[in-house]
Amino acid sequence: MSCNKKPKVKKPSTILSNICYEMVDDLPKCLRATQKLNQYSVIAVDIEGISLSREGKICIVQVATPVMVYIFDIVLLGHYAFSEGGLMEILVSTDIEKLFFDARKDCDALRYQFGCAVNNVLDMQILYARFKRTEEATKGISLTDCAVGNGCLPGLTKVFRDLLKLREYNELQEIKSAGHSLFAPDHGGSFDIWEQRPLHPALVKYCMNDVVLLFIILSRCCHAMPLKELREISERRITQVISRSIPLPNDHLYWRLIDF
Repeated sequence: MSCNKKPKVKKPSTILSNICYEMVDDLPKCLRATQKLNQYSVIAVDIEGISLSREGKICIVQVATPVMVYIFDIVLLGHYAFSEGGLMEILVSTDIEKLFFDARKDCDALRYQFGCAVNNVLDMQILYARFKRTEEATKGISLTDCAVGNGCLPGLTKVFRDLLKLREYNELQEIKSAGHSLFAPDHGGSFDIWEQRPLHPALVKYCMNDVVLLFIILSRCCHAMPLKELREISERRITQVISRSIPLPNDHLYWRLIDF
């Protein structure tokens, strides 16, 4: 007997579809997660919350290894995540490199809200900017015409559009769009949703993707500058922000200006 049904075609896997994660929302889970993270020499970090800066509110801290994303629920854990839970020890460690993408606001928030002074930061925004300038210079493109020659730094979406395969980039954009519709006011959302529990599944996916993809920026662009120089510039940018007695303006365009 014949069958007219089309055989199911397995969707090709992507970097994004293969991500594993763990929600860290109580102290025992927090201790187990930080003990595992302490075994790595490089981790990636990102933060979600409300008006992220010293005057805002951290709701989620995502910490990734190349194979796992730990989503630390700061709404439920509070300062215990950083003290008894061991997250402070991980973030201040000089032995563990932390990948951020524009670490300034995140580190300002961690310093003033939880007394956590992050060490050994490698800012992937800086690395990509140097990579892009070098790449375009070899093609004979002048600095005034290149992607980072107009005085502005690239955003994460621009970076992923450049580095990811089209299928992976489209998948990422679908996830980001679903998240923005929930929390971004200009997309009809509200930042308050970051405090609602359980965390919306679309926000869980949103948290997972950006942070794990920071490893891709490192692997594709690491030849653009020595890591020692990258660390020095990254930490100098952070110091310029957290050392100010008055917080910098929460203006998107201001934070996109090249400052290194």
